[in-house]
Amino acid sequence: MPKGRCNKRTRPVSGRFFMAVVLGLLLGGGCVWGQKLSSRNFDAANLTQLQIAADQIFEVELYSASSGGIQAEIAIEGEYQNDLTVTSKKEGSTLILEGSFMPAFENPNDKLSAHKVVSVRLKVGVPDHLGVVVSGTGTRVAAKGYFNSLEVSTGKGPVVLEEVTGMIEVKTLSGEILVTDVHGEILAVSNYGQVFRGAVTEGNAKVKLESVNGDIYINKQE
Repeated sequence: MPKGRCNKRTRPVSGRFFMAVVLGLLLGGGCVWGQKLSSRNFDAANLTQLQIAADQIFEVELYSASSGGIQAEIAIEGEYQNDLTVTSKKEGSTLILEGSFMPAFENPNDKLSAHKVVSVRLKVGVPDHLGVVVSGTGTRVAAKGYFNSLEVSTGKGPVVLEEVTGMIEVKTLSGEILVTDVHGEILAVSNYGQVFRGAVTEGNAKVKLESVNGDIYINKQE
C-alpha cells in the first residue's frame, strides 16, 4: 500500500471501539501526513534572473541573501506529497523553479481533495544581483530585503512586502497587497478596491502596486 494513504478496515469491531475510532478521526482530522523537507543550492554566478512558476505552490517566501548562490528550502505536506516536487531548469542566464506533479501522477479529480491534497511552501534566498519574477494563482508571496528587481503577479493570492528596497512591481487580481516599513517612492492603484496609505518617508525603494479588486495597505499601523 502506498505510503501516506489511509486504509479502510472491513472487519466488524465492537461498538465501544468503533466510537473511539470515530472520535479520534473527528478530533484528529482523520489521516495525518508528515512533512517532506528538502533544500537545494544553485550557483548564481552566471545567472541574471530567477523565475518562480508558483501555480502549484501555496506560499513563496523571498529574502535577500548575502552569499553568491540561490538557497531554496522546500516543505511539502499533504496526502499526495510524494507526487509533487519543485523542479528546476536553466534557460540561458535564467533559473526557473516550478511546482509540478510527477509525470506518473493521476489526478483523482476530486473537488473535495483540492483543499487537502497538498501544501507546498518555498523559501528562497536571492543574491542581490538577480532579478526575480514570481507568478501564481492563489499563491501567497512574501518578500523582505533588497532586490535588484522583483516582479510579482498573483490572482487571489496576497502579497506581503516587508522592509524591501530596490525596484519592486506587484500586480494582483483580487489578492490584497500589504506593505510594511517600506520607504521611498510608492505608487499604488486599485481599480475596484481601496488604497490605505500611511506615512512614507524618503528611502531606497521604488515600488509600483496594482490590483483590480484587492485592497492595498501601505505602512498602515494596526
